[in-house]
Amino acid sequence: MLILAIANQKGGVGKTATVHNLGYALASLGRRVLMIDLDPQASLTLSCGIEDAGGASMAEVVGGVNDGALALADVIRPLASGLDLAPSDIALAGNELALVQRLGREH
Repeated sequence: MLILAIANQKGGVGKTATVHNLGYALASLGRRVLMIDLDPQASLTLSCGIEDAGGASMAEVVGGVNDGALALADVIRPLASGLDLAPSDIALAGNELALVQRLGREH
């Protein structure tokens, strides 16, 4: 298994477009791909055609002060053959603030 992380604090540098295009390209080559959207703006989720995560998003996996209520497997949505997405939503913004209080939050 290969794990790729696309991250940059600066906005507008192409993180979402890179993940979206790379995910679809790798899946078209027969690779199994899971894209995980950890941005509260949910741009990757929206670009994949998911308008509303419906309470099953990375916000419920990460949790806030306490551990999340859902497992990662509970939020994964299939997009195409070999391509899945763990969606995000605006609730993830609140999680960031609440994580400050969690013991061992860096893990």
